[in-house]
Amino acid sequence: MLFKEHWNIARKKIGPILGLMCTNDIMGYAPSQFYTVPFLVYLACLEKAHREKSERNTMIFQLVAETCSNLMSFNDEFRKNVATKLSEFYSSPEKRTQDSVPSVQLLLA
Repeated sequence: MLFKEHWNIARKKIGPILGLMCTNDIMGYAPSQFYTVPFLVYLACLEKAHREKSERNTMIFQLVAETCSNLMSFNDEFRKNVATKLSEFYSSPEKRTQDSVPSVQLLLA
């Protein structure tokens, strides 16, 4: 279980970590990574936990799900943007193209 203090530290360190993960350079951070990488990890963990049922995979999935949930709860603008995209995706066929939603799985995650 992580506490609020852990999330405060993680929020400060996540930029360089994502930059390193995505570009092999701590200065390679782009804001879009903050909104995509954790949810791509979430999808991978979900698939692995479903495919290889074990206590370890379930625990990893739960921790990643908690992380993604906290990312959503700390960022009002991101949460509103996701809600808008989901609403538009549901209501309008032209908002279902790759221009509007590059990855449906990622949006649903």
